[in-house]
Formats: sequence, C-alpha cells, structure tokens
Amino acid sequence: MKKEFEIRQDERAQIGRHLHDVIANELLHLQFLILKSENEINKESFTKITDELEFIRSQVRNISHNLSAPKAHNRTNFSQHLKEILLDYAFLFTDITFNYNVFPKNFSFEFETQKQQEVIIVLKELIQNSLQHGNPSVIEIGVTEFDSEINIMIEDNGKGFNLNSDFEGIGLDNCKKRIQKNNGSMTIDSSHKNGTTININLYK
Repeated sequence: MKKEFEIRQDERAQIGRHLHDVIANELLHLQFLILKSENEINKESFTKITDELEFIRSQVRNISHNLSAPKAHNRTNFSQHLKEILLDYAFLFTDITFNYNVFPKNFSFEFETQKQQEVIIVLKELIQNSLQHGNPSVIEIGVTEFDSEINIMIEDNGKGFNLNSDFEGIGLDNCKKRIQKNNGSMTIDSSHKNGTTININLYK
C-alpha cells in the first residue's frame, strides 16, 4: 500500500489547483449549515452534514479520475471506491494498520449510485467511530461477494463497548437504519476490551 500512497500524493499535487472552483460553493453551503447548527446539533443535522461531505468527496474523486487515467467507462466499482477511502484514512492515521481484503479478487460489482453512496456513508461512520472511541491499532475490512448478496465485515482490536448500554454519539442506530433502508442488515459484536466486529449484508 505504500507505493499507492506515493501515487496518491502525486495525484493530490496535480489536482490541487483544480479543486477550488469545483467544490467552493458546496463548502460554503456546508459552512452555513454548520454555523446554523452550532448550538443545537442533532442527528438530522449531523446526517445532513455527513451527506454533504460525501457529495464533496465524490466531486473531488471524479476530478482525480479524470486527470489521472481517463477511461471510456469512468465509474468506480464498490470495492475500488472503498479501497480509495481506506487509503485516505491510512494516509492520515499512519500509526494504525488498515487491512483490506476482497473476495473474489476480480470483484467488480457496482451498486446503484445512490445506494452505494449510502453504504459508503455508513462505512465511513463506522470507521470514524472506531478511530474516535475504540483507540485501535488495527482496523480490518473484508468484502465478500456471494450470488445474491455482498458481505462487509469491519473489525478492530480496540477497547470495544458494552452492547447493553446506551452509547451516545456512536451513531450505530442511524447506521442500521441506513442499511435497512437499502435492503440490508447489520449486526454488531463487541465487548469491553475485546474489540468490535460489525457485519453488513447487502442484498443485490
């Protein structure tokens, strides 16, 4: 993955001058949204902010693809999309090991665009929860394609938490609702000092 870090650093330098005009208006809108919610932040506002950030990231990603290696088919399959996000996290959190496994290796499934965005939002929320609350040294993500479904496993070796207690701020309930809305299910296995494992099944 280190070689890919170097490639992505070169891409960042190349696309930097192109970013302002593409995302400036969206960033301004996001700024107003955050300021408006400053003293009364709630789940609805947080979800709106998260969705807006994901839209901005998709715009940046599209520019990056167009500049680096234009192709006749410029869509990104789900596995590649997730891999790029993990590379971003690995670049920012150099003291944490991010492992990513895909089966089969030629995984090329593409969700409908809106569904893929919703799933990516959930996965980012779960990774951020792990980083913020779990204090892990390793985060592993596995994606497996079956005939009728896709399984995604997110596992960390962090401090875990008690599933029977109210864990405010982790956003798990909201994540479950997003997955259910997109014809899927999500289960959580965690206990104090034993890390957390989350399984998501998405039906084709």
